[in-house]
Amino acid sequence: MHRALQIVVVSMAVAFATSCGNDGGDRSTSASTPVPAAESGLAAFADEADAVCAQMVPRFQQLRDPDGEGGQKPLGLGRLVEEGFTELGRVRPPDEYAARWDEAIGLLVESGRVLTEAEELAADGAEAASEAAQSRALFDLQPSAHELVEQIDAPFGVCFAERSRERDASS
Repeated sequence: MHRALQIVVVSMAVAFATSCGNDGGDRSTSASTPVPAAESGLAAFADEADAVCAQMVPRFQQLRDPDGEGGQKPLGLGRLVEEGFTELGRVRPPDEYAARWDEAIGLLVESGRVLTEAEELAADGAEAASEAAQSRALFDLQPSAHELVEQIDAPFGVCFAERSRERDASS
């Protein structure tokens, strides 16, 4: 995988890990039931989403990197991205943001599926097709989702925090 893809994949895991280290509390939620944030407002929604993201950090940290830092993406990243964003989609924003949130989550879940496909293609020796799939996931689907999340403008501390810091720095 070329260097730009590797940086994006690594930064995803690092963003989760770095933000979680500053979390400061146990904000666990049940991953099997929807979290009713709509009546609590945007800040409560962001807090509930952050709790789900914080739970994902150890799972990202446990992924095995087949060739060490600087090479291929960790094995199982696509599956974990798909599962993690499916869980995150259970957190419900205030009604006026629901359509945007659902579209963003759908794109992120799809990026996980495409990353899994890329991993399977690489295992079959189809490097060019694997890189094309990774590029689609990381440079098309995920940025489109992040644009939608940014429009919600929720005060995330863990979820999408790296993206929020980048936006704030460029303002």
